Amino acid sequence: MSNKKDSGVYQLDNGYWAYRFKINIDGTTKEKRRRTDEFGNPFKTKTSAVKARQQAIVNEKVSAAAPQVKRPRKKVSEVYDEYCEFGRAGKAYATIVKQDSLWNNHIKSKFGKRYVDDISVAEINDYLAELYYTENRAYSYTESFLKIFYLIFGQAYSRNYLNAEQYDKLCKNKDTKIHMPKMKIDEDTVPYVAVGLTAMAHNLKDADIDFFFLHSHVSRNNIEMLEALCEELENCKIHFREILVPHAEVYSELAEYGTG
Repeated sequence: MSNKKDSGVYQLDNGYWAYRFKINIDGTTKEKRRRTDEFGNPFKTKTSAVKARQQAIVNEKVSAAAPQVKRPRKKVSEVYDEYCEFGRAGKAYATIVKQDSLWNNHIKSKFGKRYVDDISVAEINDYLAELYYTENRAYSYTESFLKIFYLIFGQAYSRNYLNAEQYDKLCKNKDTKIHMPKMKIDEDTVPYVAVGLTAMAHNLKDADIDFFFLHSHVSRNNIEMLEALCEELENCKIHFREILVPHAEVYSELAEYGTG
């Protein structure tokens, strides 16, 4: 039976728990929803979600009562310049050249004049999707842009241009943070796997390997291409095992730790 402490706590379809609250502090409405703790871990029990909700409400009240520190506002171009000056000492020359190329040829014109605390998660995700789906940039190339944004927001947070909540939403909370678009299966995954198989055969001489390929909708032609590749590889023996996963979305969290 629920009680007042349980208010605002609910169970998700995956069995984990979440909380929400809406409170009024000195005429200002504060609203928050969370599925994970400050470290990105899910609430596995109702009790942990209840405690986290209570603490979050206390934090909001304490924050509202504390003197407000005025944060300096910086444009994205200023933050990137500071990163170049202070944040990439020891980086390889090739890395620096690549970062500057992405910044000067793409990101600067799109976001350079914007204030960093005005940039939303949706804007970054939409930009990455446009690069990948509309401009047909390679997945690995698009991922380089994501890394630049993480560097910029990290630099901004370290200089107090973003508060903890803004940085959490942009870069830490797995439910909200900026992320790559969903990979186009046949166009990107299959070549990626083919390269991996070739490297495996080159580095694991005389090995006998069972290679399991789980997918939801890779074309038959590409499956046959991968099977033929395994048969032709020299140095080691690779047995290609195809496993069809009809409802891949169920394993989306697990896929984050694989190739996508």
